[in-house]
Amino acid sequence: MLDWKIERVKETSLELKSEISGLWTRDPACNPFASPAFMEMMMVAALARGHRVFLAKGIRGNGTLAALWPVRLDSKKAMHVLPSFLCDYATAVYEPGVAQAELARGFTLLVERVKPRNILLQPVPGWGLTLGAAIQGIETAGFRYRAFPFAQVPLLRGEGGPDGAQAFKKSLCRSRSLKNYTNRIRRENGFVFEADTGTRGIDQWADQFCDAHIRRWQATSTPSKYRDAATREKLKAALHAWAGDNRLVRFSIHAMYRRITFVAGLISNRTIIHFHTARLPVYNKLGTGNITVHLMGLWMLENGYDAIDFGLGDEPYKYYFANTTRPVWRIYAAESLFSASFARGCIEAYIRRKKSRMDIWEFIKTNGKRLYGMI
Repeated sequence: MLDWKIERVKETSLELKSEISGLWTRDPACNPFASPAFMEMMMVAALARGHRVFLAKGIRGNGTLAALWPVRLDSKKAMHVLPSFLCDYATAVYEPGVAQAELARGFTLLVERVKPRNILLQPVPGWGLTLGAAIQGIETAGFRYRAFPFAQVPLLRGEGGPDGAQAFKKSLCRSRSLKNYTNRIRRENGFVFEADTGTRGIDQWADQFCDAHIRRWQATSTPSKYRDAATREKLKAALHAWAGDNRLVRFSIHAMYRRITFVAGLISNRTIIHFHTARLPVYNKLGTGNITVHLMGLWMLENGYDAIDFGLGDEPYKYYFANTTRPVWRIYAAESLFSASFARGCIEAYIRRKKSRMDIWEFIKTNGKRLYGMI
């Protein structure tokens, strides 16, 4: 049994980062969204917004950290897993051998110590112990809750051995047109496919990424968020954090002596998370985004990776390559049945049970402002 200690973090320190780092390297998933440098960045961001940061630490008898729940309490006393942006998977951190029941006990103690008005945990992956432990911990703490999958993440997954690698490659190369387009772009002047695992040149790469993102979306109804300078700086900080923890691979295609596509890939064991992408609106007929995924997958096979996780978002190109999906969950909880947060969870869970309800909901969200203006 672990000795659980609940600590409030008022400032970050090298000692705290080192303690978290030692545990994170032993975590079976090595989730990049819980990496030490990224977590430190999230702590600083939360504290700057006036949120309170708490860590539930599960300590073994020899004094080593074996499990960790990092959370933040916002101004309305709602409790969240610490990452608040640039995050596809919010998880606890734990070493092999920690049982779900023990992780759940830590979460119960955390809720009892922090005393939130309500709890919103997202995006929680279906894999690992976090989802089950959070639900069990919430139940033991006496909170009412609704938990449901709110998204499906597409994956292209191979299996071990030569046959698995061949099947992975076949999924990448099954389209003759994609192979033809790849061969055509390879003949462009200055063509280079780049897979950079280093730390140099991140700021320049990020600036080019943001410029491409802005140009790609400027003529649409959803212009790029990277028009905002502060958002660009947050992206750069996150890329530096992941690179510092050896979790980042920057993929790009160069053609005509400039980068035209960009993928920020995050390493999670033998999986690459296709986290964030941009492309210049050139060579559109060649499908440069798909070509980048194709070349990225071939690079992965040569470097010992066997799965592409396409992350949150239901863009069609992801399903063009994917051969399976896995759910990502949202958990609403509150002490009272009359909590607005719990009511919202009940309503959203009801809507998400049926596709027809979801279609109506998406129509209302998409057209609500326009319809309101016509009334």
